[in-house]
Amino acid sequence: MESLLLEWLPWSVSEWAFPTRKRSGPWINGSCGSRPVDALRRAGEAAGVTGLTWKSLRHTWATHAETAWGIPELGVQRVLRHTTPLTQRHYRHPDMVNLRRMVDSVSFPEFDGGPPPQAAS
Repeated sequence: MESLLLEWLPWSVSEWAFPTRKRSGPWINGSCGSRPVDALRRAGEAAGVTGLTWKSLRHTWATHAETAWGIPELGVQRVLRHTTPLTQRHYRHPDMVNLRRMVDSVSFPEFDGGPPPQAAS
């Protein structure tokens, strides 16, 4: 088996050995409603969060770890067990709460409908 893998890896177009392989196992397979992801989805709906998945929790954790908790990128990468920074960057998203907090002090004068103010020359 090892020799087959060593032969295949140079031909793979991805850093993953088998990028199109559908994962299977108790976390995602099983009868509908009995899988752990179903229990998580129900808990999310009870809390007002629709479509909650294990992956969305990973994305949320990665975003808060870097933006709110100050964990460096390498630390987040190690916790999520990503092998490359490229994979890690996929999990970071803008943190809207912190972004709103940063722009709260920005204000614009109300426009009264008159002619626009002239730009300073």
